[in-house]
Amino acid sequence: MKRHSKKILALGVVCLILFFLVSTVFAEDGDSRQPIKETTTVVYEGNADKDKIPCPKGRTDQNHCGWCHSEPNHLLKEGDPDEGRSYPNLNMYVRDNVGYYNLGVIDSEQIWEFFDYLKSHGIKEAVIEIMSPGGSLFDAWTIVSYMDKFDGTVETRVRSIAASAGCLIFVAGDMGMRFVDSTALLMWHELYSFKMFSIDTPTSTEDEAKILRKLQDNTNKWLAERTKLTKDEIDERVRRKEFWIDGVEAVEYGFADGYIQ
Repeated sequence: MKRHSKKILALGVVCLILFFLVSTVFAEDGDSRQPIKETTTVVYEGNADKDKIPCPKGRTDQNHCGWCHSEPNHLLKEGDPDEGRSYPNLNMYVRDNVGYYNLGVIDSEQIWEFFDYLKSHGIKEAVIEIMSPGGSLFDAWTIVSYMDKFDGTVETRVRSIAASAGCLIFVAGDMGMRFVDSTALLMWHELYSFKMFSIDTPTSTEDEAKILRKLQDNTNKWLAERTKLTKDEIDERVRRKEFWIDGVEAVEYGFADGYIQ
């Protein structure tokens, strides 16, 4: 009988221990499901010294604050300014109602897409950032035409290099809105003609030379109208050589109007 009583007592102790453990687990689970004190955050425009307001997204779990807020000031993270926009190519973007285009390859089709996007969205300011070794003269003239016909302002910038057709496009920016870094480089030269597997005659080369001379004269004359150099000076500087100038010289010669701030 005594042995039986001891077994019952031991079983009772075990049951009490199990009950205590189970009660503790359920109590913790119950606490985790209880409403947590409402999270407070600093207003977006404010700082840590301003009045605090409830979480603007209605979240109550403080473990999720890092999704929307930055450390250590706890200000709301900025959203993607491009969210909701679908651009026609990867070279352009819009900020504060100003269109920006990064020009490397001289591609008139993509520039057309850029200006068409600005026009369709009522954007009147365009900035073309140029870093280009050059390209087709005819593509360059097409781009210059798009710039000239744009119903707004076109600012051009060079931070590193604008050579050949890239230089032409840079100079085509609105007068007073062509900016360079002092260490940037601009280059203009005589036109090149590339042909493969070509058989030439004296007459054919003479005819080709006349065409190239016509194109060169027209382009040099246009550059003279937009810089402080005369056409004769430009002709002399590019004859059988490349004409390189840095940003300081670009401002001095009138290829640029000032420096990038």
